Amino acid sequence: MDGVRQRLHFDSPSVARPAVVASADGEHHRDTPAPTEREVDHDRPGAQTNMEGPLPSLRVSFIREFALREGISAEALEAIWGAGKHGYIASYDPHFVRFESYHRQVTAGAGRFSPRSINAGSLVGFLKSQEDEGKSATFLKEASTSVSMACFEATDGAVHLGKQHSVVQFLKAVRQRAPVGPKKKAATEYEDVTKLFQEAWLFGPNEALCLGHLKEKLLLLLVVDLAARPSDLMCIYRIMSGRHAQIKFEGDGMLLRSFWPKEVMPGSGRSNATNTYFSTWVRVSGTKPHTINTVAVMKAFLERSTDSEEFGLHSIPQLEGSFQPLFYARRVKGKFQKASVDHCSNVIQAGIDRCEMGSMKTCHIRGASTSKIVQLVPEALPLALGLGRWTKKTMFVQHYQAPVKGTWKPVPKKLQSNAQQILRWGFKPTPPPLVSVLEYERRPDRWVGVNIKHVGKVGMFDDGSYTLENGKQFNHWDFMMHISMAREATYK
Repeated sequence: MDGVRQRLHFDSPSVARPAVVASADGEHHRDTPAPTEREVDHDRPGAQTNMEGPLPSLRVSFIREFALREGISAEALEAIWGAGKHGYIASYDPHFVRFESYHRQVTAGAGRFSPRSINAGSLVGFLKSQEDEGKSATFLKEASTSVSMACFEATDGAVHLGKQHSVVQFLKAVRQRAPVGPKKKAATEYEDVTKLFQEAWLFGPNEALCLGHLKEKLLLLLVVDLAARPSDLMCIYRIMSGRHAQIKFEGDGMLLRSFWPKEVMPGSGRSNATNTYFSTWVRVSGTKPHTINTVAVMKAFLERSTDSEEFGLHSIPQLEGSFQPLFYARRVKGKFQKASVDHCSNVIQAGIDRCEMGSMKTCHIRGASTSKIVQLVPEALPLALGLGRWTKKTMFVQHYQAPVKGTWKPVPKKLQSNAQQILRWGFKPTPPPLVSVLEYERRPDRWVGVNIKHVGKVGMFDDGSYTLENGKQFNHWDFMMHISMAREATYK
């Protein structure tokens, strides 16, 4: 059975081609090697960098050479970089190479290339040359940071080109002239997130899914119910108790928090953290229907994926221990390892594409979820801000809030404190034609032994697969689709 969620076409006699989900195939079948997955670990805690390749980059060498004159050794620099949230940012290196080349050309090789001989005018000239080549405002900002911070670190803070008036004003002018970014332009209004709930519902009951498909279902539910970035989900570990706990079950709900997500800055005075490294707690309440109750899906997933012989641990030096991440991906040396942000983002994007949410991307779900809550229940703004972990209303209003397509009846007062039920408001499960909601949600063992006309008799069910006595195998949504087609053929 294919390990990648396929899309259902209710008006087609066949199941559509598999959705393309990076690295989704392989880890779902324990006897199949997982394909190579592109790693982008340099943007997360404990990341590795290419700083220590066969030869250090030009930027690293520059910083080391001049920092040593300030009494800062290479070992001290490595310790400083290693303590940062992102480590040494290797993506700055190409910018610095381009700047060095520009500086050499402008000075005809006569100018000294050192932190104190590089002036703001030279940096602005370089940025202007890059703008003339058509580089974006984001690209120019990163290029400026690359040069500015290299000089800053090389002089122990004495030279800070990024704060010079000409540099600040030039970047401000570039930003003012820049067109609307592609992400914002792509979604001036949001599709209703109930489309993603329908997609999650189509996976079927938890008992009918293999572990890989249960993972995909949980990813779709969590990204909506937490108004989360994919990177936030990658910062959740299975720590259930103690001062470092990240998952707590309370009553019919659960509390979640992320370890060192984007908004948390250790050592700062920001109030959207529960301590040095953790985000604020976010409550996920129980919901109806049960099939897409995220709390129930989470419990089922945790119960089936905690075997220490199958799932590896991830070292977190800041917490002085190794812990199992919530989501896994590739298998290395016999154990499944922590999923990358790319992997989970691609799984979510595949779900968005399957349920036809227009031009929306994974990055839009954060705004779509919180915007729907406020659009349906304006007085629930504090609930939406807490869900998105924003400390200021202006951040949400200026950068995330947009109209959500749809019309709804008023949300009952008794549901207005349940953010996740508000998000499901207007959702109506839609099974394939001639299949009832009750049948679609039926546990798989209830189908064993049933003889379905034009389909066959179900001989057994195991690990997400219905096996008919004629040898055919189906996952849950394929099985329901074949029942639908058989009934349609009978009625014709």
